[in-house]
Order: sequence, then C-alpha cells, then structure tokens
Amino acid sequence: MATHEGNGDIETGFASPIVRARLAIFFGDLSTAEECYVKRANRPQLAVDMYKQFNRWSDAIALAEKTDRASVGDLKQQYMDYLTSTGKDYSWRRSGGRWLVRYQNGETCPGEVIELERSWGHWLVGLRQAGAAVPHLIEAGDTRGALTAALKAHHYNKALQIIQAIEDKESIREQCEQLGDHYIAIQVRPIFDIKKFVLEGLHKRVLTTCGMAERCVRAYNSAGRVSDGLRLSAAHLSEEDTRDVYMPLAEQLRQDGQLRKAEQIYIGLGEPDEAISMYKEATQYEGMLRLVSAHRAELLEATRRHVAQALHAHGDLRAAENYYVQA
Repeated sequence: MATHEGNGDIETGFASPIVRARLAIFFGDLSTAEECYVKRANRPQLAVDMYKQFNRWSDAIALAEKTDRASVGDLKQQYMDYLTSTGKDYSWRRSGGRWLVRYQNGETCPGEVIELERSWGHWLVGLRQAGAAVPHLIEAGDTRGALTAALKAHHYNKALQIIQAIEDKESIREQCEQLGDHYIAIQVRPIFDIKKFVLEGLHKRVLTTCGMAERCVRAYNSAGRVSDGLRLSAAHLSEEDTRDVYMPLAEQLRQDGQLRKAEQIYIGLGEPDEAISMYKEATQYEGMLRLVSAHRAELLEATRRHVAQALHAHGDLRAAENYYVQA
C-alpha cells in the first residue's frame, strides 16, 4: 500500500494519510484512523466504511451526520437491517425504543431517560459493543463507565478526552495507566518508526495529567529519547527524583560505551565534571577537552598539558607534541 500511495516511493507512501489510517487501524485506534481519513485525506466515506466494518454503527452514523447528511437515512436503515439480522432489534424495541419515544412525546421525565441511557450503555457493553456504549454512558453522566467502555473498545483518543474531564485522577489511576501503556507501546514500537507520525506525545499528556510523569520519563528513555525525557523530568519531577532516574542510566550507558548519551545526561543534570571524568577514564581526550573548554575553561591549558604528559608517557609522541603546542 505504501508503494502504491507513494507512486513507487515507500518513504512518501508512509507519509500518506491513507497509510497512516491503515496503520492506526492495525494498532486498534480507529479514532486516529478517522482523523487521517477525514481531516488529512478528505475521504470521510472511508472512515464511515471502516466503522461499519467493525460494527460501530453509532460512530458511522454520527460521522455521516457531520460529513454527508444525505447518506444518514440509508445508514440508519442498514443499521436496522443489521440489528434485525442479528436479533438485536427485539431488545431495542422492548426497552430503548419504547422509552425514547415516550420521552419525545413528553410522557416521561428526563431522569428516567438518563437511567435508560446508563442501562442501555451497559447492555451494549455486555453485547461487546463497548464503542457504541460510550455516548450513552456519557449522556447518563457515567464518565467512569464511559472511560472503561472506551478503553475496552480501543477508542483511545475518546478515552483521553474523558480522562481530561475527570477531576479525581487518582480514582481512575488504573485506567490512566492502561491508556498510558497503550501510547507508550506505540511510541517505542520500532515498526515503521511509527512514533514519527501516529499519536506523537499523547502518552505524555496522559501520564503527566494523571500524575505519572516519572513513568512517562522512563518511557522516553526506553525509546532512546533521553533529551525529551530530561525536559519532561525538569518540568514535572523534583531534582532528587530526576537524579534517581538518570544517574543509574548514565552509569549503564557509560559501561556500555555509549559515552555521548551518558554525556547528554550528565550535562542535563548539571554534572559536567562527571562527563569530563568519564572521557578521561576512556582516554577519549578530544571529548574531555571539548567539555573542559565548554564548562571549565579556566582549566583548559592545564588539562592540555596533562593530556600531553599522559600521551608522552604512553609513547605517543606525535599526539603529545600537538597538545604541548596547544598548551
């Protein structure tokens, strides 16, 4: 598909909103797929067809009402045909349909309809139509139930919206972690380097909103995005917590020979001397002098002499001469 959308160029194809939508579907995030189809590709019918394919008729109808009202009647008939073919229209007629008609005729109070919305939502969840249950539970004011249903249906963007509307984040910590784990999994997944174009930064919003910034920082580190993690840590973690996260990581990187990454952490923590010492121990004198020049300029000449003497002692006279001259 990427080759086709990119007219033979795979890289261009991966930038196509159609390909992005298909990848989002693959990872179970239909809300993002809808956004790609509707806002980026300007092909809302593909999103409607997608929802129909997954039996998310409420979403298909809601989208059609915004993008192609002429098709709504036909969609509703298709939905009723689906309910009839599966035997689900009987329950609708016995409960939802009867009560909603009575409400429209002024024969019952809104409170009863709210309770119906709640019951209807939970009934849909029981039918494994959690996605269709979300708007009913929201209408009933059952935001936590709606959040659970949205997560169950893999409506991650909708779940994020619901989370942001709930003030008591501690009461939904488990759901926050579940949603955060989803975004983290996508963020670090190596396939197609998906983090470049799908859901960038959403896991950060979830975890920081729910008071789990340290978990998000560690996710950035796992993805090799140390600089992003350091920035987030500086904004949301105490200095002590930041050091607790990053000093062990720097030591591990140092042992693994990833000195540049370890340097990045030491400098980010305000510990240039640690980075200088690291390069000295590794006899990487250029790196050491670079940092001395940037952070300990008053010691630069003395350090050059020290390097020259060390090289001289090891018999590298040409390199020692160079540093003697610089000193």
